[in-house]
Amino acid sequence: MPPEILAETAATPTPEAEAAAADGQTGTEAAKPEAAAKTGADDGAKADDKAEAAKDANADADTEAGTKEGEGEADADLPEYEFTMPEGFDDLDADAMAAATPLLREHKVSQETAQKLVNIVAETVQRQVVRVQQELADRREKQATDWLAEMQADKGFGGAAFDRNAAAVRGVIERFGDTDPAVVYPEGHPNAGKPIPGGAVKKLLSEAGIGNAPAIIRMLHRAALATGEDSIAPGDGVGSPTAMSEADFMAEVFAKSSKT
Repeated sequence: MPPEILAETAATPTPEAEAAAADGQTGTEAAKPEAAAKTGADDGAKADDKAEAAKDANADADTEAGTKEGEGEADADLPEYEFTMPEGFDDLDADAMAAATPLLREHKVSQETAQKLVNIVAETVQRQVVRVQQELADRREKQATDWLAEMQADKGFGGAAFDRNAAAVRGVIERFGDTDPAVVYPEGHPNAGKPIPGGAVKKLLSEAGIGNAPAIIRMLHRAALATGEDSIAPGDGVGSPTAMSEADFMAEVFAKSSKT
């Protein structure tokens, strides 16, 4: 294949060039021992650096191990925390203990200090409970007072006929309500100490705070009108009409209510 015009051609070396090449080779061979010595020195320095790094790493590991050991010994000195709850409180539940214990131990809180914290929290909760209970009692009392005023002003129940209608309502409860042996007439009553007829119902209405509820009073008043209970004195059974069965009573009440 003919040579390309633009291709580089090899030059024939002259005697001077051959001599220069020989001198260069000799210089390279002479430099080899010096380079080897430098490489050895570098390798020694690297080895020293590695040894120093290993020494530092071991020291850090020893320090960390000592710290963890010290922490373990400190944690071992902390209590397991057992609390005495104030009167009226149950023991702390498992969830509360699980949440509180790691935090107490993290801050190295002693048993005595932890108990003081529990007492503060318990007293705060106790005050809140008392406050809420009092607010509920006040609200119920106001509601009962408002209901009473409403029924005293009611055209069909209150006014001059209020006392008689209220007695008729009590008569319905005493006639048809269950008796509770624990609910008795108070001291000063002719039947003091004896169970009040319908006492179970009266107690239930009172505890629920609905003894004056207009809807209940009106229903019982309609029952009194339907059974003639409004014409007798409640509480002693004297002069009471013949007892009516519960089914007859309910039928008569609803029949009366459907006409009004």
